[in-house]
This record gives sequence, C-alpha cells and structure tokens, in this order.
Amino acid sequence: MVLCDSCFFYDRRYDEFCQNYDDVIVEDADERKKHYCPMYNDHIPFAISYENGDCAYYLQKDSAKPQ
Repeated sequence: MVLCDSCFFYDRRYDEFCQNYDDVIVEDADERKKHYCPMYNDHIPFAISYENGDCAYYLQKDSAKPQ
C-alpha cells in the first residue's frame, strides 16, 4: 500500500467504504484484505497492494495539477 498512499487516485475513505460493503464470500484460504481504488472495477490487485508492484494508473499526488 506504500505506492497507493502517495497516489492521486487512491482515497482511504473510498477504500474503507468498499471494504465495509464487500459481500463476496471467499471460499479459498486467502485471508488477505481487499483494497479498493476508483481506477479498478474490482479490487486493487494483490501484487500492488501487498507486494508493492507497479500500477498502470499511478500518478503521484504532487504531480497532479487541477484544471
């Protein structure tokens, strides 16, 4: 989540809201918590949120300029 915390698109309140209303039943042994971003239709891939992988949508907060 280090990459997400510094991303323009990531919003912690949005992430927590989606986690509260995630009603998918997990049938496998994967206990990792899903994290959410408006840029993904489903959850943020585990490779990004848990393994600090690269994100195609990453935009550093400081570099984003309002129009």
